[in-house]
Amino acid sequence: LEIKLSHAGRTITLSTDTIGPATLFNGVVWNDSAEVPVTQARYQASQPGVITAEGALAAFIGTDPNGVWTLEVKDTATLDTGSLNNWSLE
Repeated sequence: LEIKLSHAGRTITLSTDTIGPATLFNGVVWNDSAEVPVTQARYQASQPGVITAEGALAAFIGTDPNGVWTLEVKDTATLDTGSLNNWSLE
């Protein structure tokens, strides 16, 4: 999966080319100070609860939190499908 988050003219990459089980990101919280980077999340013995994105979420500090936020998810693997059931921003 390739995942990007955009707001107020800024875009950060949460993940590029991350592979893992279909449930890898279920219930995950992205946090710049997490101990588990997204590149290592699939190697965790249990579901990672908090992970660090490839790009720093701190890029959004100082921006107005109101307005349009865009989450872009691309499945770059062939012969499979997936769905994004929901997401939220706090």
